[in-house]
Amino acid sequence: VREPWNVRLWIGVGLCRQKSGMYDTAVNAFDMAAKINPIDSRLYYWSAECLMRLKEYAKAEEQLNKAIKFSVAEDKNSKGIIARSKSMLAAIEKNHKKRGECHG
Repeated sequence: VREPWNVRLWIGVGLCRQKSGMYDTAVNAFDMAAKINPIDSRLYYWSAECLMRLKEYAKAEEQLNKAIKFSVAEDKNSKGIIARSKSMLAAIEKNHKKRGECHG
């Protein structure tokens, strides 16, 4: 990566990898973007989507809680991210914690 400080670049890499089913490398890209811009709630939400696909439910739960936390500080898209994050957290609680699939 020629511009490691470019958050838009990391978001693009993450979204492309996510769309291609390369969830582990997508998470890495979203993590890099979050190091540059740690208050962008979308990064945590997208990372959580990938982690759910990887069946890493405890990590997904952590990312969803961060998405909710940082959505409060944002104007744009906050309501949608909060609602989707809460829905995913409820699914983790209902479908995975009860079966003991949620471990850190």
